[in-house]
Amino acid sequence: MLDTNVLLSAYRFAPQAREELLTVLSRLQERLWIPDQVAYEFHKTRFGVIAEHRAAYDNVLETLGGHREVYERDLENKIRELANRAALSDHERDQLIGLVRNSMEPVRRKIETLRKRHGLGDAISDDPILSLLQSIFSDKVGAAFESAEEEAAARAAADARINAQRPPGFKDASKEDPHGDYLVWSQTLKEAQRRKTEFLVFVTGDTKDDWYLRVKGKTIMARPELAEEVREVVGARLIVMQTKTFLRHAGEHLETKVSPETIRQAEKLPNVERVRAAKRAAARQAVMQATQAEQMARDEADRGLHLLRRTEKELHEADGYAHEIARRVALAKENLTESENDELLRLFEDELKAASMRREELEKDYQILKARASELRLRADHAAMARVHETAVADYLEG
Repeated sequence: MLDTNVLLSAYRFAPQAREELLTVLSRLQERLWIPDQVAYEFHKTRFGVIAEHRAAYDNVLETLGGHREVYERDLENKIRELANRAALSDHERDQLIGLVRNSMEPVRRKIETLRKRHGLGDAISDDPILSLLQSIFSDKVGAAFESAEEEAAARAAADARINAQRPPGFKDASKEDPHGDYLVWSQTLKEAQRRKTEFLVFVTGDTKDDWYLRVKGKTIMARPELAEEVREVVGARLIVMQTKTFLRHAGEHLETKVSPETIRQAEKLPNVERVRAAKRAAARQAVMQATQAEQMARDEADRGLHLLRRTEKELHEADGYAHEIARRVALAKENLTESENDELLRLFEDELKAASMRREELEKDYQILKARASELRLRADHAAMARVHETAVADYLEG
């Protein structure tokens, strides 16, 4: 019995390893079987795996393009400066600039070649890998649950196992659908019962502790609880093996070529699953941090705007005070004697000077705060854009 991740390996493997995996499956075709739940998970996840493959290459090419643009612009500017200072000819300058512009093109071409060699192409509309797998498993897929009640009972049993920390599936409690592993397991037991098999070989790329017994970090064998359940329910012996072990034994006993590189890639795939889980957790954390950052930025922007309004009010009051002093000076000139006028004017002028200085200070503060408020609003908008981006990434990884 093959787990979903074994079938998905055909998309994640490089071309030679993929061919060797599919050859092994073809040689074992009469002995293979997958539960309906595995078929469902495969078709549900296949598009995401293809999208990940495309995104991995696209991200590298996009990053390369961005670095290339900056690198070429900065270096070209330096070359032009050199040409001016060292009196290089136009031909010498243009030769250097041409070398810079072509320096990253071999990298881009190599990445494009590797993308084509991987062989997925437009695997959504034209998928030769899917066609081969469908041929291999044309009559090797188990039946779906006979009724909604039967499926509901299986999901309830999965919840009970999760709560009791009983394998398999309790390690998936945080997943959107935590029941997948148990549904695979229950459908597998039912089929093994029907066949009255002596051995139940379960091949999976999963390395979680709810499938394997580990001692000091080393995988020893299938969980004893699972082996005992198979013995009691089916009367068979359970063998759980990772994809790499399956391929190694196939190479030894089927006279089929399985290269060390294919074994290495199979060994890396569990790490891919752990990385994906870590990415999902990191994405959720990034959304939370982005949301907090956005709120902090908006709070700071609100405080900056409040301070700007207060300074604006003080500036307006300072303008009014200066106008009032000027009005008093004009009135004093009309109604007081020359000596009284001179003495009062000195007082008013000192007061007007102080008011003018205060107004200049407020004007400077106002302009600084105005620029700061604009910066804070921009920062808040950027924080909102980051939050939207992180949310989109998290939604994609969760989906």
